[in-house]
Amino acid sequence: MLKVIMMLLIVNELALSQIAVKGKKVYTMVGEVIENGIVVINDGTIANVGKQDETIIPLGYEIIEGEVVTPGLIDVRNVVGLSGIYNQKHDSDQIEYSDPIQPELRAIDAYNTNEELVDWLAGYGVTTVNTGHAPGALASGQSMIVKTDGKINPTILDSSFAIVFSLGKEVSGRFKTPGSRPKGIAMLREAFSKARGYGKK
Repeated sequence: MLKVIMMLLIVNELALSQIAVKGKKVYTMVGEVIENGIVVINDGTIANVGKQDETIIPLGYEIIEGEVVTPGLIDVRNVVGLSGIYNQKHDSDQIEYSDPIQPELRAIDAYNTNEELVDWLAGYGVTTVNTGHAPGALASGQSMIVKTDGKINPTILDSSFAIVFSLGKEVSGRFKTPGSRPKGIAMLREAFSKARGYGKK
C-alpha cells in the first residue's frame, strides 16, 4: 500500500515548523509529476518544490518521507460542521424544518469548528470543503467554503458561496407543502418573483 502524504495537511498540523517532504512521486497540479521530488515548507508556506538532487534542504528542517505527495484534497459538497459525527438530531443544524424556502440561512452561523467530522476529513487529506445546509428543502440555505484547519479561527474562503435547492420526493417527504414537484417549482417561482420586485424598490 502506498503511503500518501498530503502536503497541505502537513502544513496544517505543523504550521509553524520547517519541513522537507520527500516523495517518490510529487504531484504539483501544474506540470509533470516530479520523480523523487521534494517539497520544502517554511512556517506554513511552500518555499520550494523540485527534484531531491536539485533542491537544498536548509539545516534544521524536519524531513518526512512518503511514496506519494499531493496537494490537499477538496470536498466540493458536504454538511460537515453542521452535522455531528453520528448524525443525531441533537447535534445537527444541517436542515431547518419550519419552512421549505429559507435561502437566508447561512452555514457560517452554524459551523462548528470543533466537530469531529472536520478532523476526520482532514485526516484523509481533505483541506478545503464546500459545506452547508443539506438537500431536502426547496431552498435550505447558503453554503460556505472553508479550510479544515483552525479550531478557533478557521480559514473561511467564502462565507456565502451558494444556495442549496431541492425538488421532488426528498422535499415532499419532509414538508406539508409542496406535495409535488410542480407545486415546488411554483413556490420557487413565486419566491424569485418577490425577490425581483424587492430589488426594484
